[in-house]
Amino acid sequence: FAAHFADRLPEGGAELGERFATRYLDLQKTLSGRSPWTLAHQDFRVENLLFGDPSLDEVAVIDWQGMGRGPGAYDLAYLLSGSMTIDARRAHEDALVDDYHARLESHGITGYGIDQCRDDYGFAQCLGGLATSIFSGATLDLANERGFELISTMANRHFTAALDHGGLERMT
Repeated sequence: FAAHFADRLPEGGAELGERFATRYLDLQKTLSGRSPWTLAHQDFRVENLLFGDPSLDEVAVIDWQGMGRGPGAYDLAYLLSGSMTIDARRAHEDALVDDYHARLESHGITGYGIDQCRDDYGFAQCLGGLATSIFSGATLDLANERGFELISTMANRHFTAALDHGGLERMT
């Protein structure tokens, strides 16, 4: 991955990737031990959402081939950092995380405060998107330019989000 994409990552991204390579399992254990678990899609991005009538908040989620159990913050972080431009994520993520938390509460989730939700979201930024970017960039055939640009954009977004949320400090 580093051989193909290190020069396309944000400042600090290459160092983050090196730390991540040796800390992934520890990060996964930490997040899973401190955050409530739910059904996790694990590839939760806008391309896997089908939108219906906006007045009814109709959304169908497709492509459940990688589902599992895990913290809900994982899917939220993957959606926002992978499906939004960096500037849009930065401008709107606080409000979106707050809305996510409010909706959890409106559906009866208790004992999970907003500060914990925000911290779990920041912690989750250091996991799924990085793992997917590194795995995809290291194993897929990148011979075609479109595929290379896709991985490059994905990695840049996820690595930037992880750095924005203290990724280097979280991996010490």
